[in-house]
Amino acid sequence: DRLITSFVQGKQEIWISGEWYEKMDLSVEGTGLGYSLDELERFPKLDQSLLTEYFMLVRKTTLEYLDSIPEESFDLVLDRVPFPEYEPAIKYFKGFTISRAFRQLIGELDQHLGQISYIRGIQKGMNK
Repeated sequence: DRLITSFVQGKQEIWISGEWYEKMDLSVEGTGLGYSLDELERFPKLDQSLLTEYFMLVRKTTLEYLDSIPEESFDLVLDRVPFPEYEPAIKYFKGFTISRAFRQLIGELDQHLGQISYIRGIQKGMNK
């Protein structure tokens, strides 16, 4: 949401505009970036149906955005930073194009799927 809605499109995040932070009883400012182990341990268990609803809304608006922009727009260099409160992100995202932002998103999703599979494997055991 922040990467595509805010960083790429320059709009207010759905997380904020739809008050999803209130629905999930979380901080509006929280991103998870740089969280300590203590902060992660205190993170609440979230309602799966609410998370799915938020995910589907973000997915829908992202697909609508992709359908609405011309191909040449993917080369546009963005003049924003998706996580200005996180110092390493300021330098990292400098010069990102729209296409690079989507590549970043795809790469992050791929990494997280691998992490989830790893954790599931630990929980279930080998070959189960």
